[in-house]
Order: sequence, then structure tokens, then C-alpha cells
Amino acid sequence: GFVESETSRDEYVTVEATLPMIIRTGFLYRPTEKLEIELSGVYEGWSVLQALNVRDVNMTIEMSDLIGDAEITDDITLPTNFQDSYSIRLGWDLDLSKKWTIRQGVLFESTGVNPEYMSPSLVDRDKYGLGFGGSWNPNPRWSFDAGIFGAFMGTWNNTNSKNRQLAVTVDFSGEG
Repeated sequence: GFVESETSRDEYVTVEATLPMIIRTGFLYRPTEKLEIELSGVYEGWSVLQALNVRDVNMTIEMSDLIGDAEITDDITLPTNFQDSYSIRLGWDLDLSKKWTIRQGVLFESTGVNPEYMSPSLVDRDKYGLGFGGSWNPNPRWSFDAGIFGAFMGTWNNTNSKNRQLAVTVDFSGEG
């Protein structure tokens, strides 16, 4: 082919993105003085971001000596097709003593990516998570916390994809 290098350069671009509204709420219950149980929910309005708009593009793609370099100066729209997502979280915290506390939590989080537009370059699936942690309080002024969390998405097959290949038209005539 004519393309000898995959190098492209642009010193300055502007990416326009509308970030979503996020609503968080929760409920805490203390059945005993040493035990807390919390249920919370989160809503994220990702559907406001249907595309990333790249502006102020002045990119040079190095091509072969035969045809010269290609310049891209038009705005670029990268479709996202995001959808709103939510999560539900449940956790507990137990004081074993004045010095030791343990905690655990689970969550479910729905994807912000419409399954019809999921691709290997944009992977986000419904997730399940599990966390464990604890605190050591050697005295009333100091506390050391540690925890571990894992989220699991599993595998997926997309049999009804609406993704399309993005392409940039390059005018090699030099006439713009």
C-alpha cells in the first residue's frame, strides 16, 4: 500500500463531551451499636453523550513519498450511543472491638454502552462486584484501612451489532 507509517500528529485538538447527571441515594440501618447495613443506588444519565466531537483538528498523517502526507482539518464525530445506567449496592460494617472493624459489600452496575454498539474497543457490560475490607484503630487518633474489590463482567457475544467502520476521506489532489 501507499501508507508507509501509522504516525499522525496534531499539536492541539478540542474534545467536546457532555458529562452525565449523576444521582446518588442511600439508606443506612444500625440494628445494633456495632453493626451498620447500607443500601444505596446510583443513576448515571449517560444517554446525554451520544457522540464525542473532536474540533480544531489539524492532523498530518505521514504517507509515502509517492503521494505525500495527508492533512485532516475537518471536525470528527465519534459516535458513542451511550444509554443511562444504574447501580445497586449493599454493604455492611461490623465493629469486632474498639480496634478492629470488618466490612463487606456487593454491587450490581448496569452498562452505559448500548449492547448493539458494544465493540472490542468499547467494552462495558453489566457488572457484579464483591469487596472485603477492614480497619485497625490502634488509638482514637489513628486508623488504618485496607480493602480489596473485584468486578466481574463475564464474556459476551454481539450478534446484532449496529457498529459501523469509521473512515476519514483524504483528498490527495491538494485542491482541498
